[in-house]
Amino acid sequence: MGSLLTIDVGRKNLHLVEGSNVKGLLHIDKAIVFPVPDGCFSGETITNAGLLTEAVTEAFKLGGFGTREAVVTINASGAVIRDIDMPNAKPKELDEMIRNELVQTYHILPTDIVQYKPVDKVIGDDGTALTRYRATAIDQEIVDDYRSILVSAKLKPVAMDVNVNAVEKLLNREIVVNDKILNGNATMLIDFGDTLTTIYIVSQGKPVFHRHLNAGCGEIERYIYDETFTPEKEIRKLKEEGFNFFGEDETAIKYFNILRPFFYNFTDEIRKIIGFYTSRANSGNVEQILLFGGGSNMAGLAEYCESNFNVPAEQVRNITNVKFKDPATPIESYLNAIGALIRY
Repeated sequence: MGSLLTIDVGRKNLHLVEGSNVKGLLHIDKAIVFPVPDGCFSGETITNAGLLTEAVTEAFKLGGFGTREAVVTINASGAVIRDIDMPNAKPKELDEMIRNELVQTYHILPTDIVQYKPVDKVIGDDGTALTRYRATAIDQEIVDDYRSILVSAKLKPVAMDVNVNAVEKLLNREIVVNDKILNGNATMLIDFGDTLTTIYIVSQGKPVFHRHLNAGCGEIERYIYDETFTPEKEIRKLKEEGFNFFGEDETAIKYFNILRPFFYNFTDEIRKIIGFYTSRANSGNVEQILLFGGGSNMAGLAEYCESNFNVPAEQVRNITNVKFKDPATPIESYLNAIGALIRY
C-alpha cells in the first residue's frame, strides 16, 4: 500500500503522520504535532469547522507532507463499541443481525455508521460455535463533519477510524515494545490525553480490552489554578518543561497536595478497571504498565504508577514494527495516528 496521511484529532492537538504499511512493518516518513485552536469543539461536537479546517491546512503545510490521501482518527468516547457473539451467516444477513442487536440492545440510532470485525471464536451456552465481533457505531453527522473538513482542506478522505480501533490494530499481534514481547502476560497501556484517558489491557490470545476515563492531564492546570490562582498557561509550561509534581521539594509537595484528589481518583478508577478485568474468566494479572499520549511525558508519572500498582511502569519508547525516518521522533505521542495507518 502507498503512503497515507493519518490525522489524530484531539481537543488540544492534531497529531499528523505520513507513512506506509509494508507487510506489517510501519514506515513513518514524517510526523508533526499542531495545536488545535480554542473554540473548535464542545465535547465531541465540532462547533467551528472553519477554524478546524484552517488548523488541518496549516499543519499539512508546516509538515511538508507529500500525500493527500488522508485518514482521520478520533477519541470517539461517545461511540458505542461492543463485543457481539453471532452464528455463521452471509455478509448481508450478518450486517442486519449486528445492526439490529446494536439498535435493540444498545439503543444506537438507525442512521449511525456501523463497522465490525471478528476478534475471537467462542462457544455459546447451548454449545454452538459462534464468532465474536467487535462492533463500533458512530453518529453519521460526526463522520460527515470530518469528511467535509478533509475535503475543505483539499485532502482526499480515505477512511475514518476511532483511537480504540487504531491502537487495537497496532497491538493485536505479537510485537515487542521497549524490548519486551507485548502479547505474553497481561500488559496495561495508559493513553493519558488532555481531556480523556483510555486504558487498554492486552494479553496473548485475547481481544484487546479497553475502557475510557473522563480524566486527563489538562485538569492539572485547573486544579492548581483553583487553589492558587496561578495562570493555567504558567502551570502548563511548568509541566511541559519537566517539573516533577511527584517530587520531594517544597514546591512539588505543595502542588501534589492540591493534585492529590485528582491522582487518587485517577488511580482508584484504574484499580477498578484492573479488578474488573482480572475477575473475568481466564484473565491473568496485569504484570506491566506502558504509558503513552501527551500526558505520559509528565516527569515522575511512571514512577508514581509503579508505586501505586506494584508493577513495573514506563513510557513507550519503541515498537519493533514501527520505523521512523527520524529516529528522534517521540513515538509515545503518535500511537493513535500510527495505528490508523493499518487498513484492513
